[in-house]
Amino acid sequence: GSLHIAIEEPEPAFLFLRFIYETTLADTPNSEERAYIEYVKSAYHQSDVDCVRIIRTLAAGGTPL
Repeated sequence: GSLHIAIEEPEPAFLFLRFIYETTLADTPNSEERAYIEYVKSAYHQSDVDCVRIIRTLAAGGTPL
């Protein structure tokens, strides 16, 4: 799979990050695959949240832990 992050500016001084994941996971999964796909999506979401936290820390002049 791959990850693309787009930085958008819907209006001046407001930035929006769009995380776009492309995976090899099935579009119409069976019941076994569905649980795995939800687990992967949850991991991606947590990674996105962590990424934004680090960006905000750096923008504020801090050092990420």
